[in-house]
Amino acid sequence: MGDDQQGFVASNMLSLAQAKVQDECVPLAIYDDDAMVGFVMYAKDRTDHQHWIYRLMIDQRF
Repeated sequence: MGDDQQGFVASNMLSLAQAKVQDECVPLAIYDDDAMVGFVMYAKDRTDHQHWIYRLMIDQRF
């Protein structure tokens, strides 16, 4: 993530901690063949029962 984008999305560490305590959160790596290029986390919302993308990051090199 570029320095100019730091405030747009939570860190991966925070996202993984959230997924640890909130079972509905599912963190996944995004790959292009064998290269990891990003991170996504989705969850089924407890209130509206819809699936939402909570985090989405693609490495600035991609």
